[in-house]
Amino acid sequence: MKLACASSPRHTRCVIFYPHIIEYGGIERNVVGLAEAVLAHGFRPLVLCFYDKVGLGTYVPGLQVVALGEALSRPQRLRALRAWFHAPGRGLRGR
Repeated sequence: MKLACASSPRHTRCVIFYPHIIEYGGIERNVVGLAEAVLAHGFRPLVLCFYDKVGLGTYVPGLQVVALGEALSRPQRLRALRAWFHAPGRGLRGR
């Protein structure tokens, strides 16, 4: 799991990368807890994954989930992930 937050007024989103959300278990509970803590600190949590089979966004109001695609090969997943982070208008720092 990777976490990237920015604290300026222009950058208030916190991206949590967890590649495969298959069932609601231990690590998914940790992601939900992290998203709740991110909200409590005034950031907007966003979970970036390849697929979300449990609807993780329904567990935390205000949590946005972006699924990049389940049926991608490993090179396609890497390209999709890189393209998402480098797309203009994301408001991310640290590149």
